[in-house]
Amino acid sequence: MMLTSALLILGMQAPDAGLQTRIEAHLKDPILQGASVGILVADDGGNPVFEFNPERRLIPASTQKVIATLYALWRLGPNHQPQTRFWRDKDSVTIDAPGDPTFTTALLREIRDKLGGQAEVVHLRQAYNPGTHPSWEVGDLPNRYAAPVSAFTLDRGSFEVRAKGGQVEPLPEELGVELLLTANERAARAQYNYWGSRVRVTGKPPAQDGLIEAFALREPHKAAARFLGRLHVPEFHTPTRTPDHIQVGPRMMDLAKRCLEPSDNLFAENLLLMGANRDGELPSESPWTYASDQAEKFLQEVVRWQGPPAKVEDGSGLSRGNLVTARGLVDCLVWARSQPWAEEYRKALAEPGEGTLRTRLAGSSIHGKTGTLRRVTTLTGYVTDASGRLRVFAILVNNSGATALAQREWIDKIVGLIEGAKTP
Repeated sequence: MMLTSALLILGMQAPDAGLQTRIEAHLKDPILQGASVGILVADDGGNPVFEFNPERRLIPASTQKVIATLYALWRLGPNHQPQTRFWRDKDSVTIDAPGDPTFTTALLREIRDKLGGQAEVVHLRQAYNPGTHPSWEVGDLPNRYAAPVSAFTLDRGSFEVRAKGGQVEPLPEELGVELLLTANERAARAQYNYWGSRVRVTGKPPAQDGLIEAFALREPHKAAARFLGRLHVPEFHTPTRTPDHIQVGPRMMDLAKRCLEPSDNLFAENLLLMGANRDGELPSESPWTYASDQAEKFLQEVVRWQGPPAKVEDGSGLSRGNLVTARGLVDCLVWARSQPWAEEYRKALAEPGEGTLRTRLAGSSIHGKTGTLRRVTTLTGYVTDASGRLRVFAILVNNSGATALAQREWIDKIVGLIEGAKTP
């Protein structure tokens, strides 16, 4: 019996010879010279339609967020909503923070007013407060995308330097960041001393109101606490009485969408740690190590990740220590299709015109997750081919000498080939 006939009898898709020929020709592009590439295109059951080094372990960049979000959804469920609890006792406020990356300066001010104004002391209990991952590069740390991770935070662990009315807008004193101004006729430019919590703006602010630059707060949990009280004290016990205020966060699926679509690193790290802390077992001394181990176990035992195992270092993909395979990412997305919330998760991924696909793949059927680091460009997701069948794919490129733009264009051409294919 021929292979194609056997596959059809088993209900599996035969490999598309035409698609294989077209992608193989695309693989000869000079921009891949010296690069490591892994590709898998499969049907919605995970059966390969095209594959090229599908089990080669490569750095995923932000496609790692697929792992973090699926792990959190499996552990907590799509409808789980984190609840941050607040108690007010005379001159003190006690906070129990299980993790919720959506707190903002405006929200904290509202809560402060509900609690009767600013207190003297804030007792803060956090489910986790690991700060910055030890494998993140030092040069990343001052940037908003590498903001320290804590269960109680504000404004994505960051602050913005903004122009308003032709002047540099003052920073809230609660942030603990010193703002220095040096005037000249050049366009305004902000320089940030991350370790000294000091930002200097030189030049002339723009006439129009808007953002000059955004930076990471070094200790966002302390800044958030200062909006409620002057002195921050770590806490391990909370009152037994009913809280004076409970702030209910968004659904986990909504958090997943707010993570995946714009590729938000802080949301990804919080989701990974929140999932690992479902039963309060997250150790304070090594939360990332524990969460990463649990995520790897989830991939092996629940997703049934095939081939070489993944190496999970963090949830966002900012770590260069993460390792995945194209087959493994496809396994994740195929597993997601088997869940009751499959369609909602697919829609949580970016589409053309939004998030990280805002300027890519116009007119495509893709729902996907992008990834970009220095010398790393990746894309994984779902598309519908010319025969109307769902295709699950992962494309990973490491160590190409081409620009990130050229690599993205190369990957997008493969997505077009997958969509244009007709099933034999």
